[in-house]
Amino acid sequence: MRRSLTESDSISRRQLLVLGAATAGGVAGCLGSDDTGQSDDTPTEDAGSDPTATLTETEEGSATPTDTASGGSDSDGSTDSDGDDPADGSGEGSHGDGADSIDTDLPITGEAVPELQVFDELMVQFMTDLDISTGALSIAHEGDVIFQRGYGWGDRERTLPVDPDAFFRIGSISKLFTMDAILRLVDDGDLALADRVYPLLDVEPPGGELADERIRDVTVEHLLSHAGGWDRSRHANPLYNPLVVTETLELDGPPAKEDIVRYMLDQPLQFEPGTDSVYSNFGYVLLGMVIESVTGRSYQEHLEATLFDPTGIGGIELGRTRPENRHPDEIWYEDDERCPNVFEGDDERSYECASHGIVLQTFDAAGGHIARSHALVRAVAELDWLWTGGEAHRSPEVIRFAGSHPGSFAYTERRGEVTVGVMVNTRDIPLGPYLDIQQRVDDAIADVEEWP
Repeated sequence: MRRSLTESDSISRRQLLVLGAATAGGVAGCLGSDDTGQSDDTPTEDAGSDPTATLTETEEGSATPTDTASGGSDSDGSTDSDGDDPADGSGEGSHGDGADSIDTDLPITGEAVPELQVFDELMVQFMTDLDISTGALSIAHEGDVIFQRGYGWGDRERTLPVDPDAFFRIGSISKLFTMDAILRLVDDGDLALADRVYPLLDVEPPGGELADERIRDVTVEHLLSHAGGWDRSRHANPLYNPLVVTETLELDGPPAKEDIVRYMLDQPLQFEPGTDSVYSNFGYVLLGMVIESVTGRSYQEHLEATLFDPTGIGGIELGRTRPENRHPDEIWYEDDERCPNVFEGDDERSYECASHGIVLQTFDAAGGHIARSHALVRAVAELDWLWTGGEAHRSPEVIRFAGSHPGSFAYTERRGEVTVGVMVNTRDIPLGPYLDIQQRVDDAIADVEEWP
């Protein structure tokens, strides 16, 4: 029986207050157990959601490790900064009107909003405390962007202030778009949570035979809940170790998304689908391919057709890894993590993981996007659906989500009519400050007496 979404899949504000886990799990759950910001020979995990997001009075929609119930086309061209963008670069190289009282050596760009100076103070203090060189923050209120600012430097030499309209990698925040797209398809009757995933994939394992027949039992619901059977601590984790795919499949260059899937179909599962829940970027890559199979268009094209274009949102694209292939407006990434160069397989030296150690295009629906900060908050403000606690929830009052890749970290929070997005160009910081950003944003929202 095909299961569609009904009113029982929605959740009331009162229910939000009684579900979930402790606040301390807030953003920590977004990071994964090995995402400590410490360098080693391989990149650490993306800071995405945990198996499911959790909803509580202080934890609604945030990722938390305590609740364990649970491609697309690449665009490398320019995207106009359309939509509600109050910041046109005015005030570049200065603190802007209304921010003169902030004591900082960081340049602040974009149009100052005196009523929201508390957010300037938030970013300056956050970046100063953690020695972060580059960041951006935007706010949407009732769907309209009312604040967009850049903080710090637009170049590695620290000579140019950052453009407030710059692109940043957003990591697993892409999963919010994937959840929403999948659940819209279910709500429309084009897909069911119980549908098996393997028949929807246009990819076969290298030898034509699955390494584990249980892969045939993996459903859409399993993937949403990180319960498909993959445990990243017990397999090669090819999204963050792409050279293993290149070598195993004897590819001439870095793997494509389909190569990652072919490789994983030739590996055994670590647990019976649906019996456990272990955070899985790979599962969300498969969800992106499900979207492509059902809709007949690429993952990114589907997001543009159903979420971005209808609401006039420009400035969210699939990113590229190497600096020479990135969007011209994309920020530089400060990354101390070192990796083998996946783009030059015979090169034994190590390089910044952000630029050479991953293939960002392969993350796709699991974490492949770059975004301008104003576009991110508008998109999050428009989301209809969230998957959390093993269930679909429509229009939750509060969403918190974080994501990272080597050299980048992003956090977004939707609270009622207010949506905030924070982006910085590093994740090489201790775990504690990741937890800290949630409280800083909450405090800043509470301090605003009247929204402009």
